[in-house]
Amino acid sequence: MRNKKSLLLLGSTGFLGSSILNLLKSEPLPDFNILISQSSPFNESIHIALLNPDFTGDGTFDATNLASVLNTELTVINCASSRNSKNEELSEEANYIFPKNVLDTLLDVNGIRITWVQIETFWQYSKGSTPDESYVLWKNRFGHLLTESSFHGNLLVERLVLPHLIGPFDNPFRFLPRLFSKILKGEGLQVEAPEEIFCLADVRDVAQYLVSLLSNSHAKQDTHSALFPFIEIQLSEIVDRFIKISGHRSRIEFVETFKNSNPALNLDEQPPLLDPDQLPLHDLDSTLSDIVRWLSGLQHVDNLS
Repeated sequence: MRNKKSLLLLGSTGFLGSSILNLLKSEPLPDFNILISQSSPFNESIHIALLNPDFTGDGTFDATNLASVLNTELTVINCASSRNSKNEELSEEANYIFPKNVLDTLLDVNGIRITWVQIETFWQYSKGSTPDESYVLWKNRFGHLLTESSFHGNLLVERLVLPHLIGPFDNPFRFLPRLFSKILKGEGLQVEAPEEIFCLADVRDVAQYLVSLLSNSHAKQDTHSALFPFIEIQLSEIVDRFIKISGHRSRIEFVETFKNSNPALNLDEQPPLLDPDQLPLHDLDSTLSDIVRWLSGLQHVDNLS
């Protein structure tokens, strides 16, 4: 195994993590062994699964014997996170404790070189209000820990800052998929803060970029922190474009409020933007079209309330 590299994907069942795994099924990395983190209850050992070529589990490893399956070159993509603002314990566990335990375990392994790709959100770079302060708090705290740990000679930290991700196979109960599903059902809707700006990127584009970093060293940027390209668009226009693309009509009432939960225009110390001309990005209409097909195929979409 030592002639190969290792990829450890944390948060492989989430929106971005699952998109990366789906991409790897069609664009395999023959030079890499793929490992994923398994969800575990609080205060239990870290469990890592080694995947077969068909992406089924090929045995699990805890922290005590993880070193036996790691190769000299290790890349970690940390997609683990939780934006459950109603559960402080879960937010701390997913955004700080779990990745910290993984990092501590890896730094204790001799003879490996670690490239840690940290997935961040532009909310961490804003002084404005955020939808989930607990999420930002613990993401920032782990980010500071990474900075301190980067003095370790075997650790290289790269940060990718993401806007709001959309695309098919999202959690259908999140805000935009939930809104879109109501439009598909032709329901009357009251949409608050229609002038609020959203910064959108297709999750599949982000997954493609991350896989390209692994398969093509020339795809790497000169900076160790970068902001993924995005489209700025008002919520009212998102709704209008989805209605036009889907062909479904809903009774929409836009309600002006003082709500300002999205700090998209208040970025402080913004990382440099990746060059969009070097990335094959979906346009918003194609992304919305794919979301229409995905939501239309969900058997339980009519049960969303």
